Amino acid sequence: MRTARAPRPQTPLFTGKVISAADLEARRERERNERGKDGVQRLLLADLANRFLTNGPVVVLAVPNGAVLAGGWRGWSSLERDGARKGASDLFIGHKGRWIAFEVKSAKGTLSDDQKAFRAQCAEADIGVRVGYGLPDCRRILTELGVFRAGAFA
Repeated sequence: MRTARAPRPQTPLFTGKVISAADLEARRERERNERGKDGVQRLLLADLANRFLTNGPVVVLAVPNGAVLAGGWRGWSSLERDGARKGASDLFIGHKGRWIAFEVKSAKGTLSDDQKAFRAQCAEADIGVRVGYGLPDCRRILTELGVFRAGAFA
C-alpha cells in the first residue's frame, strides 16, 4: 500500500515569497559557486559525468593537490618522487583523443606561483591549460572546447 507523501514546500521558509523551481535551482547554484573552488569543482565533475550534457564520453582525472598528508612534508616528498607536481591543474579531462589540463577556481580565485609555473611547463610541452573562474565560466570554456554540447546549460 502506498502512502501519500507530504507536498514539498514551494517557497523558501525564511521569506515566504513564491519562487519557481528554476529560480530556486539557480539561487542554489549561485550559493554553491560562492562557497569556493571545491563546490565549483564538484558541480563541474557531476556535469562531466552526465552524458546528456557532454559530446560523447569524457574521462576525468582529479589531482588531489592540497590534500592533508599524514607525515607532513616528508609525505609530500614521497609523492613528488612518485610524480606529483606542485601547482598541477585540478583536472585532466580526456575527450575525443585529447587531454585538457583544467584549473578550477572560485569566481574570485587567483593562480598561485606554483600554478603559474606549471602552466609555463605545459606551454613548453605544447599542452593547453585552461582556467575557469566559477561554474558558469568553467561550463562556457568546456562548451567552447566541444566537451559540453552547445546549449546544454541554456
